[in-house]
Amino acid sequence: MGLQDVISEDRRRVFHNDTDGFAELVSIEPPSGAARDVYVHVVSSEVVELDDENNTARQVERIQVKVLRDEAAVHPDATLNITLGGFAKPEIGTRLIRNTDYDVSDRPYVWKGEVGSRTLHSHNLIFERYRQTEQGAA
Repeated sequence: MGLQDVISEDRRRVFHNDTDGFAELVSIEPPSGAARDVYVHVVSSEVVELDDENNTARQVERIQVKVLRDEAAVHPDATLNITLGGFAKPEIGTRLIRNTDYDVSDRPYVWKGEVGSRTLHSHNLIFERYRQTEQGAA
């Protein structure tokens, strides 16, 4: 096993040490491909007020998500047989839907190209969606 292999294995053990508490399973749907499940770490979430194209203030929910760049990443405990996934090159327009344990809404967040940070092994990507402030009549 070479040094790069040791570093990659250490990264997997530290970053995804337990899929229960640290990593969250989300659905990722890139514009050019099929939806798939990926384990991520939601680093932060916030609500900000932004002006839209009509200079109308709108509240936007933003989440910063840490995701591996290795699409074939697996959990370090091989007995669990869990593929953590990831994506090497995110595409603008990629949709993210959180598990209902963390977000009762099934409305997707969208990646518009904003990167919080990037390392050799992971991205911190910022996804956003307009905040739902009222419920329409059915």
